[in-house]
Amino acid sequence: MQGQTTQLNLSMLKIIWGALLGSHLMYGLALNFLVSQDGAAAKEANPYFLPLLSSIAIVVFFLAIFSQKYFLGIAKKQLLTKFGPVDLSKLSIEDLIASFISPFVIRLALLEAVALFGFSLSFLNKDIKYFIPFATVSIVAYFFNFPSEEKVRNAFK
Repeated sequence: MQGQTTQLNLSMLKIIWGALLGSHLMYGLALNFLVSQDGAAAKEANPYFLPLLSSIAIVVFFLAIFSQKYFLGIAKKQLLTKFGPVDLSKLSIEDLIASFISPFVIRLALLEAVALFGFSLSFLNKDIKYFIPFATVSIVAYFFNFPSEEKVRNAFK
């Protein structure tokens, strides 16, 4: 029964991961439709938007990378308070996933925000070329964050 619960919890993480990753495809398709429907040559958006939104996207990307360590640190403290001084990576996977899921979802949401900045720039400039680099960076980061039992356990070492 415990193995089945573990698989359900890991499956839940994978479903969240897949759903958020799939949203990138939906953004690209919607953007392609919106840009192609305009027909007329779009005037250039405010020239300050590109560096401003790009800078914010870079900050959000690094926040996504480093914030998980902060949130996992809080989760580790909570687990140590609950279970005492033990090797956290040896706890049941269900307890670890329960503490891992919030930092995991926050990281994925921040990575998705990077793609949304690209979406915004492409929408404002009526050109899909602005979306591609932002979405690519976000998608590559998603693949480095695919959930597995080993990654969950390693997060608590």
